[in-house]
Amino acid sequence: MLALLAAVALALPTPQTSSVDSDGHALNPVFSADGRFVAFETNDYGGRLELWLWDHASGQPRRVPVPGQTAFGKGTMALGAAWHPDGVIAFEAGSGEYRIRFFQPGFSESEELMSRAEQPGAQTFPMFSSDGSKLVFISGETGQGDLRVRAMDKGTITPLRSTPGTETFPMFSADGKTLLYGRKLGEVGDLYTMDPLRMAETPLVEAEDDQTRPLWAAGGAQVVFFDRSDGGWSIASVDAAGGTPRTVVPKVELPLRARPAMSPDGLWVAWSHPDPPKQDRIYLTRIDGQKTVEVPSPYIACSEPALVRRGDALLLAYSALPSAEANWRFLVVQDITELAL
Repeated sequence: MLALLAAVALALPTPQTSSVDSDGHALNPVFSADGRFVAFETNDYGGRLELWLWDHASGQPRRVPVPGQTAFGKGTMALGAAWHPDGVIAFEAGSGEYRIRFFQPGFSESEELMSRAEQPGAQTFPMFSSDGSKLVFISGETGQGDLRVRAMDKGTITPLRSTPGTETFPMFSADGKTLLYGRKLGEVGDLYTMDPLRMAETPLVEAEDDQTRPLWAAGGAQVVFFDRSDGGWSIASVDAAGGTPRTVVPKVELPLRARPAMSPDGLWVAWSHPDPPKQDRIYLTRIDGQKTVEVPSPYIACSEPALVRRGDALLLAYSALPSAEANWRFLVVQDITELAL
């Protein structure tokens, strides 16, 4: 078996590498709130989809344990990590119908968050509120993708919305008072906000094509998302109060599952280029579109960026293909503080 390499470049001239005992591309990195851990997936596109946690202090990634996953990763798939502020992750796992599980670094097993008795059907797109008191997710109980919220202290589940479309990528605002999400109906994807207490929905972006994976930006004053209205994928923004969307970056590579990669201050978005000659670096653009900086790499292809602040350091994670002969992409974490964003 080939070993997937994970590389970390924390202000070092040569990245340190750590072997991950799995074949597959390293994808969809998600940092913990304090930047100590990064969760990421390995995907061989042949039936193996695993979730890993990497502690920067030890340098050794660890596979997140999931029942039904064999020693070679086949069977149950694990993906879509979301971090609780206390350092626990929620994620999707299943072999046909995904259910939300949770795992705490240092423990030996993951557990199902909600039993089938209290919440039947598939569960996807978990996301905690910033204070960790609530979890929003998409329920498949009715056969559609419906918005639901679970109170983490009491375990109560509140249905918020059930429509003919499928809700996707829900996310609380920083104060927990507003939900942001997408809705897919056929080939059309629109964006909405909602006051979860009044269950009052407000259209944010409605168009004839696909707008998806929304993310709060600029302290909640704006929303950044992926837009396919021009025939290819771009990054766009819109005022959180509504209005006309603006293009931030006109041509980007769409990550496999992730939202746009936002800087901790909410003012920069990281992205990768769809053209192969320009894929040897990660780009960062201000959400007002006025400035772009580049992060060169020694690799031939870079994608799937994520950003976090750890202490005074600004860290960038991305998936990298080291050479044309390489079988798999590995994960890189690089200190980019010197860019002074």
